[in-house]
Amino acid sequence: MTTAVDGKTFRKNLKAGDQVFWTDPDRGLSSGHYTIREILSESGVLEDEDDILLIGNAAGSTAEVFAHELS
Repeated sequence: MTTAVDGKTFRKNLKAGDQVFWTDPDRGLSSGHYTIREILSESGVLEDEDDILLIGNAAGSTAEVFAHELS
């Protein structure tokens, strides 16, 4: 188990299949627990806080979100 010291370290270790909490910047309307479906960077890994990920939840909702919106 990896313990992150700060959010940035935590996000760099994320991969498809990981469970995360998304803080929706639209007044938190869709905030909640999601699973990372895909990292949409050229390399397929998180390299920057502004990289985009595809996430989905158990209800079938999906969203493309910035890495810095996850915790």
